[in-house]
Amino acid sequence: MSDDVRGSIASIEASLRRLERPALAMLNPGVKSEAVRPKLASRGLHPSSDLLALWEWRDGTGGPSDAKLGDLWLVPGFYLLSVDDATKNFDAFLQSPRWQSGWLPILADGGGDFMALDCSSGDHRGAVYHFRIDQPEHPLEYLTVGQMLATYAAAFQRGVFHIDRDGFFNLDYDAFAQLAADLNPTVPWWRDDA
Repeated sequence: MSDDVRGSIASIEASLRRLERPALAMLNPGVKSEAVRPKLASRGLHPSSDLLALWEWRDGTGGPSDAKLGDLWLVPGFYLLSVDDATKNFDAFLQSPRWQSGWLPILADGGGDFMALDCSSGDHRGAVYHFRIDQPEHPLEYLTVGQMLATYAAAFQRGVFHIDRDGFFNLDYDAFAQLAADLNPTVPWWRDDA
């Protein structure tokens, strides 16, 4: 695991603790890369070292079946999928003409949207796309999982991800778009929307 990814993960974990987010207690223990690679390789997927580092930290979000969706969120709107949940979703989506065969869902919103990592062997391998179930466009948002984690860590540090006055885990959308554009200057999605 690179020092940058390790630092981002540590920062996110510290921020979840500081904000007293229930998700931190519901994250599963990590899983070794040696256990992940065969599951993905059997599906023709080539995971990035950043993704393996993320799952070595925590293998997705568990929790009681009656947990509120917002309590599961690692970042506002999304929770971390386990390796098993990611592969189940991958297998289910393979039949969809809108899904790219090399994409592996890694974060979910619980309503059909995912942050999906390109695990193909192609030119965009390692890039993170936002699969939006109700939209025809699925933008590339981050060039790597490491850049996604760094953006999330900075959003926590700068108060862009916060607990609002109603006690809801939320974000300032405009501030996040600007932050993402600043930290991901070569990604058209942020540059065009910022």
